Amino acid sequence: MKLNRKSKRRLKYFFIFFFLIGTPIITLILVNTRFISYLSEDEVEFVKLNAVKFTKSHQNDNGLFVEPDIENNYRAIDSINFTLAKIISPELINPNYLKHIQIRRANPRFFFDYIFEKQNTDGSYSNIAGLGSTESTFYAIKTIAVANKTYLNEKIALNETQQIKNYIMSVLNKGGYGFKAIPILNTSDIISTSYAIILPMKQG
Repeated sequence: MKLNRKSKRRLKYFFIFFFLIGTPIITLILVNTRFISYLSEDEVEFVKLNAVKFTKSHQNDNGLFVEPDIENNYRAIDSINFTLAKIISPELINPNYLKHIQIRRANPRFFFDYIFEKQNTDGSYSNIAGLGSTESTFYAIKTIAVANKTYLNEKIALNETQQIKNYIMSVLNKGGYGFKAIPILNTSDIISTSYAIILPMKQG
């Protein structure tokens, strides 16, 4: 069956519309859809036993629950002089010297591992898995760099930061015209470019 000129034009517009609108949406869904996996009975039991402890660790003295997201950690670490804070507010915990005996014994670098391991598969960082951005990636790495440069240098030396570098290259606009907030955007912006340029990814 032959299509007339009008039908061909409509079909052409349909494919253009699908390519411009449908493809990014489908890509976004596929990228952020995780494969289904099942826990064993032992793993389920472990989660049950530790769920209350984890929940309690996020509760403050007023009974409210606080999520330690990447930006809040960055704002706190970047604005605190822990040497001075030790005198003014001794109850404030320096992440380099965790007071909780169980955490210190199990993993003295718990704070830094917590931040570093929030990395997505594409090398970006975010609080919600799969929704990384240049800004959150900067916050995560800068927090570690400010609080414990040695930890970050170790990760760099072990080549465990290569995925982060790959992500930064993925948000670089074609022709080098700045950096984007997320890879699927077409345009770069000043803030994302600033974060990408000053990201502390070199040893020293």
